[in-house]
Amino acid sequence: MLKKRLTFHRLALAVLAGLLVMTLMALRPEPVTGHLVHRTDGWLTRHLSPPASAYTPTEHTYRVMPGDTLGGIFRDQGLDRATLRAVLAADTELLALDVLHPGQQLLFGFARDGSTLSRLTLIQHAGHRIHYHRVTDALFEFEEVIQPTHWRQQTYAGVIHGTFYQTARQTGLRDRDIMEAQRIFDERINFRRDLRAGDTFALVLGSEFTEDGEATGQRRVEGVRLMARGTPHNAFLHDDGNYYDSHGESLNRAFLRYPTVSRYRISSPFNLRRQHPVTGRIAPHHGVDFAMPIGAPVLTTGDGVVTRVGNHPFAGKYVEIEHHGVFKTRYLHLHRILVHRGQSVSRGDRIALSGNTGRSTGPHLHFELHVNNRPVDPMTADIPMAQRLADAELDTFRQRAAWLTDMLDRGDLRLAQRQARHAAPDT
Repeated sequence: MLKKRLTFHRLALAVLAGLLVMTLMALRPEPVTGHLVHRTDGWLTRHLSPPASAYTPTEHTYRVMPGDTLGGIFRDQGLDRATLRAVLAADTELLALDVLHPGQQLLFGFARDGSTLSRLTLIQHAGHRIHYHRVTDALFEFEEVIQPTHWRQQTYAGVIHGTFYQTARQTGLRDRDIMEAQRIFDERINFRRDLRAGDTFALVLGSEFTEDGEATGQRRVEGVRLMARGTPHNAFLHDDGNYYDSHGESLNRAFLRYPTVSRYRISSPFNLRRQHPVTGRIAPHHGVDFAMPIGAPVLTTGDGVVTRVGNHPFAGKYVEIEHHGVFKTRYLHLHRILVHRGQSVSRGDRIALSGNTGRSTGPHLHFELHVNNRPVDPMTADIPMAQRLADAELDTFRQRAAWLTDMLDRGDLRLAQRQARHAAPDT
């Protein structure tokens, strides 16, 4: 009797198990067949996305605002001072991060933990980006990406009423363009004494664009004509970055080759292929180092305007001067600075005393020369040294001067037409 009861129970359990299996199979979802069904109730997002608190962006873009400093921006991004110093060390040869301009963009790239900076990109303008990559925990290196660009020309012309500056501003020229035109003729024209009401000017301004047609914001004066008391004065920008008149005569004084009174030993030459002593990677040296004692006078190598005066944790106290045309010089690791931002200086002026500030292995002067915003070897570069173009260069110069002259003529013609339209009718 007991055996029959056990058999009955086993049979009942088997039937229940079968029914359970059939029920589960009926409830099993259909297999995925290579596509997802769109649901509008957010089910997929709720079930497949991680919680909002677990999500951290890997890249963040910041647009520089007036008054911003790099230290403040890094602090707002949650980055510590050790990271800031490592990036600034990589930027020593460029000093691109030392002065930020409103509107520039910084792209912060973070590691998977969301807090470690792996890469920083500075967008200088549409055609120039600088990437700072993390190499080790305490070391970054930089890489510049420069797009091919071209220049477009536009002519401005006006009749002088009041001052040259006031008239030029009314045509749409910026302060920097006007100052450059005045510097070009500094040796030949006194803008207060030699110009009078009714004199005219025409100016060809070049603006730089990328291949995609984006403006980089870089501008340069390529040709100028001043009609002062019936006498024309012409200036044309040559390939060497200097301005010459119609006969190939230089309009500006030559540059000094050395920024020093005495000759000092070069302790480290210009070298774009220098290997970093720690990483073995390419770490360019954009200038020439002179082994100078602390307190030795530092001279500006050409006429210009002081555009930057700074104190960098690695470059030390430094001065940057923009010269006529496409030239710029920098002087680093200074002991004392003797000029201020916006000051005009002449070739051979004392601008500082040499020192040992910043990250330095000993007293020295780091001297840089930039042409068209690119560093070149100041000891071998083709700087304005002669007062007249060599015969071999005259043909090329005359061809470009003729083309610029045609643009200036057209500017004068449009100006004459505007004057005629606004002239009082005959009575």
